[in-house]
Amino acid sequence: MSAFTELQTIILTVLEDGQWHQLAEIKETIEKTNRELLSTKSYVGVVLTTLKKRGIIKAEKGGKYCLISNKEKEKEKHMEEINKKVRDEMIEKWREFYRSEFNDIASFEMSEDEFIEGKLRHELNKKIENMLTTEL
Repeated sequence: MSAFTELQTIILTVLEDGQWHQLAEIKETIEKTNRELLSTKSYVGVVLTTLKKRGIIKAEKGGKYCLISNKEKEKEKHMEEINKKVRDEMIEKWREFYRSEFNDIASFEMSEDEFIEGKLRHELNKKIENMLTTEL
């Protein structure tokens, strides 16, 4: 078993009760199980960060870690779906409004000022659409 996998297994065993655990407690368990795994100080941090990025554990300030429950994962997924739905609706409504209010099709009959105004509206529209499509 690789050091990464062994560390991951030990960490998940400590956190499997669903309670918050201090980093010191996790390291103490690692030391009892296999002291050599602590020889590279940053390795425990790498494993914890990887588990966090994968959505398996969560962390609080002060070096506290906890396993994420399936219920929390489902709630987070549901919130992401709602977020996407609301954003999609907002951008569609914005596009409908923009198309109905502004006709920014450039033509040879436009004055220079009309062209500049249309260009500025177009740039602002792109910024608004970008804001609506990116995470807050």
